[in-house]
Amino acid sequence: MLPRYDHSLTVHDGKMWVIGGNVTDTLTYYSLKAVQTALTNDVWSSADGLSWSIVDTRAPFSVRRHHAAVSFQGRLWVIGGENAEGLLNDIWYFE
Repeated sequence: MLPRYDHSLTVHDGKMWVIGGNVTDTLTYYSLKAVQTALTNDVWSSADGLSWSIVDTRAPFSVRRHHAAVSFQGRLWVIGGENAEGLLNDIWYFE
C-alpha cells in the first residue's frame, strides 16, 4: 500500500480497514520534490497494522477523500467526502 492521506480508517470484523484518499508517490514525497497524488477508491485490510491486503482495487463507490468509514450492524459503511467535482452526498456499504 502506498502512503496516503485524507483516507478513512476504521475497525470492522476484527481488522483495520483503510479506504480511499489521496495516494502519494513515495519517492517523490521523500525526496521533497513536487508531490504527485491521485484520488483512489481502493480498500485495504490488516489484522496487525503491519501486513496489508488489498480487498478491492476499485470499490463500487467513486474515488474520494475526506469521507467517513464506520462499522455498523455487520457492515462497513463509507459516507460522503469529496472528489475533484465537489462534495459527495452518498452512502455505500460492504458486507
